[in-house]
Amino acid sequence: MTKLVSFIFLLIAALFLIKSSSAFPANFISGSDTLENPKHIEPSVHTLVFTLSKTVPHDGDMLITIPAVDATGQGNNGVADTASTTQANGFDLNNLMASNVTISSNGCENNWGVGAITEGTATTDHKIRIYRVTDSCAAGATITVVIGDQSRKLLNPAPLSTPSADGKADIYTLHVRSRNGSGEKLDQLDVRVAIGGPVTISATVAETFSFTLAGVPNSSRICGIQTDIATTASSIPWGNIDKPFSFKNAAQLMTVSTNTKDGYVVTVAEDDQLKRKNFNCQGADLVPTSSCISDTRCDDGVCTESSGSNWNNPKTTGFGYSLENTVGKDATFSFNEKGGSFTSRQFADIEAGEKSAVVLSGNSPTTGSAAAVCYRISISDIQPAGYYTNHLLYTASPRF
Repeated sequence: MTKLVSFIFLLIAALFLIKSSSAFPANFISGSDTLENPKHIEPSVHTLVFTLSKTVPHDGDMLITIPAVDATGQGNNGVADTASTTQANGFDLNNLMASNVTISSNGCENNWGVGAITEGTATTDHKIRIYRVTDSCAAGATITVVIGDQSRKLLNPAPLSTPSADGKADIYTLHVRSRNGSGEKLDQLDVRVAIGGPVTISATVAETFSFTLAGVPNSSRICGIQTDIATTASSIPWGNIDKPFSFKNAAQLMTVSTNTKDGYVVTVAEDDQLKRKNFNCQGADLVPTSSCISDTRCDDGVCTESSGSNWNNPKTTGFGYSLENTVGKDATFSFNEKGGSFTSRQFADIEAGEKSAVVLSGNSPTTGSAAAVCYRISISDIQPAGYYTNHLLYTASPRF
């Protein structure tokens, strides 16, 4: 029997493409401003809700910028302001004080304080600073800021002195940013509100999309089997394979989150079958005596990149994978479907002209849909010794 020298199978996860439809340079996960009363001149409470994409440290803060009229001394006198354009007009502070502003948090301790409230001038807008009193506020936390109460509210702008000819509502933009203790920007978001029209609020919510591959520890129970090695996000280090006709198992975890209306799709393909250094595996059908570890054909000899079947006999050599849903039900197939104990498929082989196969997909927004990819390998006793590699290319993208 030939003893194989040590080799490592490397897996490289291709980064996915992220498209963004946001009109603003926003990177809060989401944000909105709801007005109690969207009519011209009327006093109104503003309720701003933001979800952090970055942690606000213990010495950090949030700065809310509110449009003010371009005239010094007129933005905090209790009189609704007007100008010829929305860019020159704004809200009157109406003598708002820190006691009229409240903050609440979901996802971190509600350790916020209200700092300075600064009146705008002819060249600056109003600013309200909210700061962390003690500890940090983690990414993913949702912050609600209520500006105004029953005793004191901001005054909505008066109608423009040069009104819109088509009768559209006047649109104003509030800006929110989070900062670290050095005043450096962490997150930001522009939020638009309509005054005087039938629409009470308009907000821009940035598209969010994330895909991650994560390692799985050794001796993990997944896909109905126990893993033999620990993996990372970018490697499957099989180590020595010195027992022919014996399975080795490993796994990784795929996770997707997106707010796109039509969901997402994740595909995978291999650039070639597992091959020795400086050797190319020509075509999809290979023999064990070649310098390639071929893709599995499963116990019945018919599984492909698009059709799976049971693979429980280690004398059926090759390399393949299965899937198990861990959060949700978005995996394309399951390790135990059709009564099987390890339903397997081949990876689509780009070298052989095969197209990437879908492994995870959803038709609606999701927060953390996840599935395990369970890898399995077995070799024959005549597999040539050497260092074998190939590359898996994962592609994740939102649906539009």
